[in-house]
This record gives sequence, structure tokens and C-alpha cells, in this order.
Amino acid sequence: MSGLSRHYELYVELANALREGTYLAGDALPSETALMRRFQVSRSTVRKALKRLEQEGRVDRRHGSGTYVTALLDGERTQFNLSSMLESLRGLEATTTTQWLSYGRQPTPPRLLKLAPEFGAAALHYERLRRSRGQGFALVSSFVKPKWSDKLTKQFVGNRSTVIALTNLGADFSIVQQFYGAIVADRRHARHLGVSIGTALLQVTSLFRETSGHITHSEEWLVRPDVHSVHSILEVA
Repeated sequence: MSGLSRHYELYVELANALREGTYLAGDALPSETALMRRFQVSRSTVRKALKRLEQEGRVDRRHGSGTYVTALLDGERTQFNLSSMLESLRGLEATTTTQWLSYGRQPTPPRLLKLAPEFGAAALHYERLRRSRGQGFALVSSFVKPKWSDKLTKQFVGNRSTVIALTNLGADFSIVQQFYGAIVADRRHARHLGVSIGTALLQVTSLFRETSGHITHSEEWLVRPDVHSVHSILEVA
């Protein structure tokens, strides 16, 4: 292993092993000594990596016993199917809760105007934290065009997704453009999602259009990939 943050490299190795099912819930990880030998690192490096996993709730370190996996199994993750979006969104509403973080009108950010110049100079913006079984798994930021924003009160939206709320107001959706990426968690992300600063988060930005072609809103999801998975089926004609 090489680089400045050797403990982070070890953390990534172990996190990937957990995600791939090399170690399942209840399994013991290799001892500190075994990890030191395998990855040619110091004990302090091993402990920093294990502490990060512990802070994320993925392992349980028991003094005098060892380190045991507590990470959710794939089958216990919240799931989202892009091929049946409305059904999946209704499923999330039924199985997750929402914490409001912000709500109000503000200038449209440059990154959104670059994707969709027709969005306009200002929009209603709100951000919410989605929780599953008490654990925050996604920060969802929505920008809504003025045509719809006056009707989208906090009380009306509630725990609904923005798509479902707009559908209830008469929006007729036909196209969703999606852009995928990844970012590392900053201090704020870490606090809300219960991860360490620097943890990789899945970033999904979506632009929603009606059958007329007009944009209704955008959403950006920052997701913990260890507790939430996204599925899609692509049909090749």
C-alpha cells in the first residue's frame, strides 16, 4: 500500500470486502496483527481504518474479542428501481421517513443552469434527509420551477417525493434525464448521513420534463451506497 493516507487505503479495502460479501454480518474480521502482516502497515494504521468503519456502524469492535461485522446485508438495503420509478418512489414513501433541512426560494445554482439554461434565475429549493430504520441514507436536494413552486408547501409535500407531489398537482411526466457521479462526504454530509468525512457517496442528478418538454424540477441525491442500491433495466431494441 502506498500514498499519504495509508489508513484510508486500508479502510477502502475493508469496506469493499464488506460490500462484496467477503465478510457477512456477524463474521469476525482478521485480527489487527493479521491485517498488519497482510497489508504491511502499522498497528495505528489498522486501528484508524477500523475506527472509521466502526463510526459508520459497519463493524463492532469488542475489547479482548475482536472486530465483528454489523454492516447491512444487500438484502436489507433500501432499493430503488429506475425502470419503475413511480412505483419505487411510492415504496420509499411507505418505508422511509423524511427530515426537512431547508425550504425557500433562492437563485438557481450555476451547475443546474449549465445542464438546463431554461430553468430560470430563481427557484424554490428544499433539502430533506431520507431515513430508513432510523438511519439517514440519502440527502435529497430539489429545485422546482416557479410554475409549480407556489403550490408545493412543506405541508403538501410532506413525506412524498417531489415527483409524486407534482403528479398529484397534474404534472404529466415523460422524460427524466439522469447524471451519475460520486463525491466525498464533507463535514455536513458526514453529520447527516452518519459516515466519516471523505466517505464516497453516490451522486445522482435528475431533470424531470413533462410531455410538453418543459422542465418541472431537478433533484440531486447524495446516497450512502452501503445501505441503498439503485437498479435499472435497459431494453435494447
